[in-house]
Amino acid sequence: MWTYINDDGKLCVDGMWHSLFEEAISSAANQFRERGDEYGAQLLERVAKTVDDVPALIMWAYAELWSAWDEELEDTNDTTLQRVIGIEAGMVSDIARINPRDATEYVSEVLRRYGHSVLD
Repeated sequence: MWTYINDDGKLCVDGMWHSLFEEAISSAANQFRERGDEYGAQLLERVAKTVDDVPALIMWAYAELWSAWDEELEDTNDTTLQRVIGIEAGMVSDIARINPRDATEYVSEVLRRYGHSVLD
């Protein structure tokens, strides 16, 4: 599972999810740079640099969306996966307009667009 309670009793998310998110956003930044969109690349790099600052509850909700991708889960849901991919692609392609301050704001917007609240 990707969440656990640490010795201090705090919810934590497996670092794998932080790493996967950071790698994906960094890769998108490189693609923007290769296309000549330096501003978009810088925005994505800002998001990638702050991945470790995303609160565990928000990162957990984000990981839940992407868990449809995890082949080890028996309840893989292709419809959910396609919707999350579409939302994520829209976020990345519209990064200049969205202009997130950090990874927390980025992930929160993905969750909002998906209709998912961490407070449910």
